[in-house]
Amino acid sequence: MIPAGQSHRYKLLKPVAAFSSPALGTSLPPLKIVGVAVLVALASLAMLPVWAAAWHTWSSDPLRSIGAFFPLLALMGVLAAWRRLHWQAAGTDWGAPLVLAAMLAASLFSAGHLLLFLFGERVRILHPGMALFAFGAGCTLWFGGTRLFRLALPPLCLLLLIDPVPHAFNRLLDLPLQHLSANTARAFAHLIGLQPTGEQLQMMFAPDFGMFIVPGCNGIRGAVTFGYLALIFGYIRRLPPKVLAVGTVAAVLVGYLFNLLRLCTLVLYYRTGVAVPAIRPYGTQVDYVIGVTLFLLATLGVGVAITWYQMRHPRPWPVEPVAGGSHKRILPRAIMLAVVAFGLFIPQARSVAASFRPPLEAADVIASFPQTVGPFVLTHTWEEREATGSLMFVFGDYRNQVTGQHLAFSVYLASEDHYVFLSKLAQGIRPDFQSSFDTRTADGPAHLITSFYRTADVLTEDAETSCRADLCDESLELRPDSVGFVKPHLADLLVAPATRQVPILLRRQWVATSPEPDAVLRAQFEASAREFLAGLDLRPLLAKAN
Repeated sequence: MIPAGQSHRYKLLKPVAAFSSPALGTSLPPLKIVGVAVLVALASLAMLPVWAAAWHTWSSDPLRSIGAFFPLLALMGVLAAWRRLHWQAAGTDWGAPLVLAAMLAASLFSAGHLLLFLFGERVRILHPGMALFAFGAGCTLWFGGTRLFRLALPPLCLLLLIDPVPHAFNRLLDLPLQHLSANTARAFAHLIGLQPTGEQLQMMFAPDFGMFIVPGCNGIRGAVTFGYLALIFGYIRRLPPKVLAVGTVAAVLVGYLFNLLRLCTLVLYYRTGVAVPAIRPYGTQVDYVIGVTLFLLATLGVGVAITWYQMRHPRPWPVEPVAGGSHKRILPRAIMLAVVAFGLFIPQARSVAASFRPPLEAADVIASFPQTVGPFVLTHTWEEREATGSLMFVFGDYRNQVTGQHLAFSVYLASEDHYVFLSKLAQGIRPDFQSSFDTRTADGPAHLITSFYRTADVLTEDAETSCRADLCDESLELRPDSVGFVKPHLADLLVAPATRQVPILLRRQWVATSPEPDAVLRAQFEASAREFLAGLDLRPLLAKAN
């Protein structure tokens, strides 16, 4: 008999009772439950390259930063499902191969391998979240069993969403919504008597008074956050699938509507600031206050709406029957997981440490350019930068003393995963001809992809590859009609490489009025590239990179 007014307290103490109930002889003691959870979290460090890639996604893109909460929510969801099973230990050894496969494949998922390029669009065949999902599913099966896996499948699926917003979403919805938000704010400004020009609206609150309402003002971050908030909280409250789907979509729309309200409020503030100069310096802080207030109100509104529906239509979690099992095998499984994770953690940590080495500097690259490469002599060097000022390429022009032909040699510094022809495809620039050839550098074999471009003024041919140690292999298999497939190196399937790749580019240009046929020009370029690479020693450059 539960005393009146103490039912809530009894509900909170229910997990503790499950630990010690004699009817649940297969239940794990509390210490073992905590130990298993901590061990699984630490063992996931054997997939350090995946975590590094995920952290880069979360820290470099505010839109995707919400994904950082999902691994923790997945762990909490699995523990909640395990509690419903009274902490029964009915693990199966079928989870072990899944855990091992996830650990071994961590470098494959994180290194950006197994990519498909369709007409310049990058399609990731595999995703780092798949590795985390496989690891989480394997640990769930190994320690808890198939019943726990079935109950914990929804929270485990959050691991597939560590990148919570597909990149196609930006192109299909983000840009149109930016225009909608900007036009709405402009229309509201006209409604209250302001007639701002585009130049007047493209000003920031700091350091000067003004507004900036074109890019990044569509509320996509708030909408995505509200959508996932409704999805997760609605699942916890046991909303029916249809209601959960409708509530998630409604929460996304609420996010967009509240952002439009924020923009209109800022327009009112701007209108007031025109007449009251004293409030002009506080525009940035006011923007934050308005955004936080509206976000808090919307969050409370979503929570209240879901709770109200759940109280009107209660659907408690079903009571799970007690099943057989034994926790005697928990300790040997934990020891095995710890040993395997520690053995794989060391090489994976070396790989991640390599990725955090300082980037190459232009001066270091230029210093590593040889003055002579066979008959080629370095004449001058130059840099190419993005519009933002970020350094992209360092070029060196080499002249063949025998033929007088020039060949440009370049190193790409922005990242390890770059193909010039794919960047051009993304910009709508297609090569007139594309091929590849195999040759050798002074250090080892090389495989290069060539792309030939014709414009009204100039003809250009590029040959590009990526070098590491004694191998230059860009790992991109070309197919007809601008389709490419990135294949992994066999060694990278087991352990992530501890050395960085250095993308290099060879380029030659001719005037568009050149009398030679294109096929002759391409043959001349390939012959020059082979001759240049045969005498090129990349060891000084690779040593600086690693």
